[in-house]
Amino acid sequence: PLLQFRTGCLYNNTRQAMLFAEKYHDLGKYAEIRGMDEDTFRDNYLSDLGLDENGKKYYDLGNTTAVASLKDDLSFELYDNKTQKTVKSIPKKNSDPVKYEAAKKDFAELKKAAKQIAKTRNRILFEAFLTGRTFSAENWEQVHMHNTLLNRIARLLIWTQGEKSFTLSAEGAIDSGGQPYEISSKPIRLAHPMEMRQTEVAEWQKSTKLTIEFLLVLLR
Repeated sequence: PLLQFRTGCLYNNTRQAMLFAEKYHDLGKYAEIRGMDEDTFRDNYLSDLGLDENGKKYYDLGNTTAVASLKDDLSFELYDNKTQKTVKSIPKKNSDPVKYEAAKKDFAELKKAAKQIAKTRNRILFEAFLTGRTFSAENWEQVHMHNTLLNRIARLLIWTQGEKSFTLSAEGAIDSGGQPYEISSKPIRLAHPMEMRQTEVAEWQKSTKLTIEFLLVLLR
């Protein structure tokens, strides 16, 4: 029955089916059916949570609008536009019942999807760190500059191009001194502390909240 269910999910276009395929290592087959490779599908479709460029998603409740905002720790904060206050759950009082239930369901799925996507991304990045895998600069920018969730993950890590290291901030790419960094066409990979100058390691520790033990992020 599980095999039949897994096969059936390959032809289902819902996010739940995508996440199920990812969980059971069927995303390659899922992507192939749609004429894509696994990485392309994961980066451009599975990881798209429908957030705007500021990491927000808006829920119209009839009497107010609830705003889900992605935080730097990859959790979500809810904000009620009517009361101008942070809330713990989708506001129900005086809201449209149908809109409330839809928003409540979507927000629950949003949190679950973000957590699973981040977990998978961390596994992929940790493997890339161990193997020294590189990413083309063009693809790396496309993925990490335009997807809010993946952008937040990239901000927690240190990357290298040749002998130069950088990370991402809310303003864009920055170097170890906190100065703007222009991403070149060279391949990008995760930085390794053993390959960095000690002065550069010290700069990263001093200029940002990052520590050189950034791999702990990948092992969460």
